[in-house]
Amino acid sequence: MKEKFELEYLFKTSSKVLENLIFMPSGLAEWFADDVKIRDDVYSFYWDGSNEQAKLLYRSRASSKIKWQWLDDH
Repeated sequence: MKEKFELEYLFKTSSKVLENLIFMPSGLAEWFADDVKIRDDVYSFYWDGSNEQAKLLYRSRASSKIKWQWLDDH
């Protein structure tokens, strides 16, 4: 049985640093996954030999919010 949950992270940093942390593969790999690849708005997250993909649904103009949906989430 799948259970829906949402995560919200608060980063106390400048907007320039935040952009790198949530929009760039290297930034996401620093705090969220072992490795991250992006292709055509699909993010591939790698953890301990596991791979999960998510499509970018929303990115705010101010680069302060981002929203993905996992591709295996029906």
